[in-house]
Amino acid sequence: MPFPSTAEALMKLVEYLLHALQDQAARRRISPACRPILLLKYSHLEA
Repeated sequence: MPFPSTAEALMKLVEYLLHALQDQAARRRISPACRPILLLKYSHLEA
């Protein structure tokens, strides 16, 4: 594997995004166009 732990890096990124989405200020920083894209990616990961 080229990376130490790709899965661990992805989980940390998802965790960071989830924390950011819970923050009102961060929620305002995310453009409305990006929200559906994030939701599609999350639903794909959960499926």
